[in-house]
Amino acid sequence: MPINCSGFTQHKKGELLTYTADRFIEAGFMHFFAARFGGVSSGAFDSLNVSTTRTDKNGLCDKRENVLENYARALSLLDVLPEDCVTTVQVHSDRILRVKEEDTGKGILPHKPPMEDCDGLILDPSNHKTKGICIKTADCVPILFANIKTGTVAAVHAGWRGTTANIAGKAAALLAKESSPDDVIAAIGPHIGFCCYEVGESVYHAANNLLLSVFASHFDIFDYFTPYPSCSLGCGKYNVSLAKLNKALIANVGISENNISVCNICTCCSKNEKNENLFFSHRASGGYSGTFLTAIRSALV
Repeated sequence: MPINCSGFTQHKKGELLTYTADRFIEAGFMHFFAARFGGVSSGAFDSLNVSTTRTDKNGLCDKRENVLENYARALSLLDVLPEDCVTTVQVHSDRILRVKEEDTGKGILPHKPPMEDCDGLILDPSNHKTKGICIKTADCVPILFANIKTGTVAAVHAGWRGTTANIAGKAAALLAKESSPDDVIAAIGPHIGFCCYEVGESVYHAANNLLLSVFASHFDIFDYFTPYPSCSLGCGKYNVSLAKLNKALIANVGISENNISVCNICTCCSKNEKNENLFFSHRASGGYSGTFLTAIRSALV
């Protein structure tokens, strides 16, 4: 699949490769979606891996010291330290938590207990200790939000379960409630594309039920799903666009489509000029890979 990331800018600093949403930079929100290069990890986790729980084919996890160094290298792009940031144990839910000052360092520093399980984080400007929030993905959809009036930011991890639980719409609504939907911007980062994401009936029906509850009868499920090319309609296999679903759910709470940027780089099949995978991909690796980092800095740093 060709790289299509209109509205985003690619950056290289040494071996570090990241993408930023132009709309966020224009509004003054430092952030990035990091590719998998520029870290110290090796093997299945080569090289900017930020997971200490995913395993390789031998059942081994990456070393904690490697992961912490990878965080440090990536977060240096935002001029923040790992100990000043927060991430969470992601469980494919629709749960969103506001980060408290005492949460700083959780999910990143080995000696700090992890935050409660959730898949969305909100950072208010009133939190003067936490300087950034992070999420980790390897095909799921990373989504960043910012309220340009209040300065509140959010980061969301949306796999198919989170997507069909409307975590993106719920996060957008929380930020819109602070002032107006017109003040909210969103950026959907690199994720497994329609080209590579084959799913079964369970995902199709979960999405259909969600769309029925959100849009009533005013939707067409085949705007998002297409029967798998080798099957006829009703065969039980589909290709689906998680990005298109999430964009629709964000827009449904009143966010202008002009305020929603979508990076259509497929994490499963996109490669660089050396024929190397640009991102970690659960599906492309058969389940044995690291995760890449998405981060946004507090508006007050």
